Amino acid sequence: YFEKYPDGKIYLVGGVARTAGWTLSDPVDIELSQQRADAVRNSLITLGVNADRLVSIGIGSNDPWRSDEW
Repeated sequence: YFEKYPDGKIYLVGGVARTAGWTLSDPVDIELSQQRADAVRNSLITLGVNADRLVSIGIGSNDPWRSDEW
């Protein structure tokens, strides 16, 4: 990917799962999801991926791919 797109970045998105009755607040959700994305980013950096190419984002339970239908 980086050879084909020399200015490309990879976005690592962390999220959390929620169930009915969940009591944690959104800031806690976002902090946890950011920690998860950062952990993946740090692992990739350890494996030799350039840190400037990786962007970690914590979105909490505000997951645009999540469905509330269940």
